[in-house]
Amino acid sequence: MAAGWTSGVLNTSTDPNDTWLLSVDTTGYSGLMLRFDYRLTSAVFENDFLQGPTQLTIDWSQGGGAFTTIQTFDLVRDNAYHEFLLDLAGIAAIQNAGGVQIRGTWSNDASETIPGGTFPSVRLDNLQLMGVPEPASVVLLACGVAAARSQRSSRRRGMG
Repeated sequence: MAAGWTSGVLNTSTDPNDTWLLSVDTTGYSGLMLRFDYRLTSAVFENDFLQGPTQLTIDWSQGGGAFTTIQTFDLVRDNAYHEFLLDLAGIAAIQNAGGVQIRGTWSNDASETIPGGTFPSVRLDNLQLMGVPEPASVVLLACGVAAARSQRSSRRRGMG
């Protein structure tokens, strides 16, 4: 799969809702899964309350259409990395398709800014969109491997 994505450092401005976007061509793949690690950085406690993003909303779009929300998740709000895994296999429109976009929106309450204008951020790491090759792709790959082995065998017999 070919993919590209935007910055993963978020919530570093006064905007309480920052997004990231993954653009991918899933042609030849189905059974998609989205996986990444995230952590709150510059986490600051004030009056025993951790400041920063509280939720992540994941949306999808295909072919430049409108975004559809998959789910909104509550974030673990500490300074450690946490794994995020989302099964996308049930969304037929993005399986084996071009022009797929996956969008994440970190959200918080604007009142959660830290006095002095410092804002916590979210770090995104190890982003993966995994999929299972479609049967036609597997057959094509198998044919290529078989042809390479056959050619290799022929060369060996010719040398002996």
